[in-house]
Amino acid sequence: MTFFFTCVRTLLLLWLLCMPGVSHAVRQPPPSAVDLLLLEDPQGTMGLEDAIAAAARFRPGSPNLGGTTSAYWMRFTVRNTASQAMTWWFDTGNRTLQEVDFYQPDNFGGWQHLSTGSRFPFAQRPLPTDTFVFPLTVAAGASTDVYLRVRSTGYLGVTLLPRLWTKAAFQQAAQEDRRAWLTYLGVTAALGAFYLMLWLYLRERNYLVYVLTLASIVWSISCTGGGFGSAFQLFWPNSPGFEQCAWMLSQIPVTWMPVLFAARLVDLKTRAPRIRRVLLRLMKSVTVAMAIMVLLAAVQRAELAPLLQGIYLMGWFLWLPVYPLVGFVMGREAWRGDRMARYFCIAYTPSIIVAAFVSTQALRGMPPALAHMLWASAFELLVTALALADYLNHEHKEKLSTQEALLNSTRDSEQELERKVLQRTLELNAERKRTREQLHKLLSGEGMQQ
Repeated sequence: MTFFFTCVRTLLLLWLLCMPGVSHAVRQPPPSAVDLLLLEDPQGTMGLEDAIAAAARFRPGSPNLGGTTSAYWMRFTVRNTASQAMTWWFDTGNRTLQEVDFYQPDNFGGWQHLSTGSRFPFAQRPLPTDTFVFPLTVAAGASTDVYLRVRSTGYLGVTLLPRLWTKAAFQQAAQEDRRAWLTYLGVTAALGAFYLMLWLYLRERNYLVYVLTLASIVWSISCTGGGFGSAFQLFWPNSPGFEQCAWMLSQIPVTWMPVLFAARLVDLKTRAPRIRRVLLRLMKSVTVAMAIMVLLAAVQRAELAPLLQGIYLMGWFLWLPVYPLVGFVMGREAWRGDRMARYFCIAYTPSIIVAAFVSTQALRGMPPALAHMLWASAFELLVTALALADYLNHEHKEKLSTQEALLNSTRDSEQELERKVLQRTLELNAERKRTREQLHKLLSGEGMQQ
């Protein structure tokens, strides 16, 4: 128990040291200076001229529309109250939409059109940013209307967080996010390398399962729903098809590995066999749904969007009870005094809360707070690493205890054998003495008779 509380204190210290670096990632951008109006295009066939002609049909609304297969035109009125022309970076706050078209007035009475989306290579983006960002210039003391056409042809809905940034502010925020993500990758790489070497040396399967669990979580954080970080830009910038598949493909291993890792250390098969069977059925069903979504996403057909979004909703409901069930078993076993269960209760509580929050945000059509997943994941990995350290320490103590017990048993056996040998020697000496005396008496009696 002393080692357990020592580990917890160490964990809290490490987490507090890491929080300043992660806090930048969860900082919100400055308030936007835009007014928003919406126009739905169910068939997705309207052009800019059609949208301008339908100006009276635009209505106020939220840019977070959730699951929908319609195209949407958004008209933003941007005002520049400064005494000089301003160039902003118009940030959509989205990195998953397949169709994103931005229109702003040029200096010749026409419109400048910038087109991008997740179906294009990264280099085709107007600016080299993780989200879809467009440069926007407004004259001093003027206001201008800009149009944004968005459409989702995948399983993720239309979720935007439109903001105006100065170039310097955006780059600073992006750099802080990149630093937090790379720090996370560095910490997890160090943990993974350490436990991989332990597995190679000790051949203890739990260490390999932990490394695979860690890899699945890192991949999920970096890719799920567009991910947190710059995986697309750094690793496969010319493969937009794989990028869209990775959003869901990365969810398959992370659905299994953390649960399997927890099940092994807590012996879920013996302690909760019924819940284990339910979990396996749920995870198999979710995996089938995700595999279908990956295959449909690889096809990249706009008409498959309703099917994709329906499967996504079904998979979400199947996945929803998985971690609460795991949490119930862990809580019960922790209450009964199981050491590993206590670690997992500490480790998974933030992740369960954040995962449920992010999933609910996605269903409500709001941008997921991916930065929160980053620190929750870092917390989880640190705790599970300490759990393995405690497991190794406990295993080492048990081994020493077993060796000591074996040594004591051997020593006792030797002492018992020595005692028996001594006793037998004394018995043999006594028997020899009696035999000698009897022989002496016998010989003495024969002499007298003669």
